[in-house]
Amino acid sequence: MFAKMRSLLYNYMTDQVTEQVRTVTELEQERFAKEFEMLELLTKTISKNIELGENAVEIINEIDNGVSMSLVELDGTAKFGGTVKMSDFNAISKAFRGKNAVAYKKGRGILFAVPVYNNSNVKYVLCKLYAMDRIDELFSASLFDGEGQICLLDWDGNRITNFISDSEEITDKISSAEGLSTMEEVDKKLNLDTVAAARSGKLNAYLVKAEISELDLQMIGYVP
Repeated sequence: MFAKMRSLLYNYMTDQVTEQVRTVTELEQERFAKEFEMLELLTKTISKNIELGENAVEIINEIDNGVSMSLVELDGTAKFGGTVKMSDFNAISKAFRGKNAVAYKKGRGILFAVPVYNNSNVKYVLCKLYAMDRIDELFSASLFDGEGQICLLDWDGNRITNFISDSEEITDKISSAEGLSTMEEVDKKLNLDTVAAARSGKLNAYLVKAEISELDLQMIGYVP
């Protein structure tokens, strides 16, 4: 009887943690969607009047610290705005194939890229790069009102945002042998869902993970 009650409680708590992560992931997706919406509006201006678009980009670059916008041509050169390398951000080449994309480069920041069309063809890519010191401010998140921590990673596992508090300690726990073992259980659950959680008795915490596959992003977290 006791074992059954414990199992029910475990399943209930795991479901609660999973749904909290799902909610936070959806909020993060909304943040990214708003970035793309703003860029898409500007691409329409550029398509109709490139000089007006250039003026808008120059104003944004002047007034928004830590933000650099640019219009990139097919050969990778900037028609106007800041300079970004296609080799640093694969999002640019994805946008030239007609897809909104985001990419992260350690030391440079996170870049949003949106195609600019001439009729049905992609002529340019509009880019918005957030510098490293702006990323946590804009894209960091937490769980259960700060009781749990979560961070954003790219698909290769490179960390984009930091845990809001106790970052090194949480990182050490997740990367420990026990943490990696628990994450294996989480990854198995991700075969059936985009969000998953599993509890570690030794760490006395839930480890969580969420996939945002359409943006090649993921989130991992720790809930004591």
